[in-house]
Amino acid sequence: MKILRKIGDKLFYRGGIFHPTKGLSLRWEKDLELAIKEGKKIINIGAGQHRRPGIINIDPSYKEEDEWTIRAYGEDLPFEDNSVDFVICNAVLEHVKEPRRIVNEIYRVLEPRGKTYIDIAFLQPFHAAPNDYNRLTLDGFEYLCRNFEKIQSGICLGPGSALAQFLVSFSQIIFKGKTGKRIMKNVTKIFVFPLKYLDKFLVKNNESTKLAGGVYFYGKKP
Repeated sequence: MKILRKIGDKLFYRGGIFHPTKGLSLRWEKDLELAIKEGKKIINIGAGQHRRPGIINIDPSYKEEDEWTIRAYGEDLPFEDNSVDFVICNAVLEHVKEPRRIVNEIYRVLEPRGKTYIDIAFLQPFHAAPNDYNRLTLDGFEYLCRNFEKIQSGICLGPGSALAQFLVSFSQIIFKGKTGKRIMKNVTKIFVFPLKYLDKFLVKNNESTKLAGGVYFYGKKP
């Protein structure tokens, strides 16, 4: 059973071929790789299990701490003003009651000209981790990040992925039992996963911002 579960995780969960979403390749990722090579001080807010090497990973769920793992909330970062070179906040703001507080903390800890990548869900089904509070359009998100100087902003999760996610969630409301829901979820994933590959082409159309699964802001502190 453990072997089957591991195979299922690789096929149906994040990064697996049948997972319904696929993030887009964006400029900030190359800048991040360069910052890591240069030994910059980088923090990843709400990293959870998705820790990145060479980066200080921050999450309130951590039980143990070391120089690369810190137990803390994004609303109260344990860093001095103007002390961090790069801040990542990926898929976090939809899960907090007051996203403005985290954005303000990012601004506070960043050194002048320091960079930040932040994203948030737009058209996505409810997904608690442990709670789910917010959705923002690209315009709304740019306003939230207005104190930063924009480098780039746009779609981080395209309309194909958004549609696939909704179809998977829709399929589960047909059944009440956990087993039926799990089976229907994975069967639907097999049918809809090709939609995510359309995003590479769909995002070239400006209309895609109206149906994006998620939007991002990449900027720097003035």
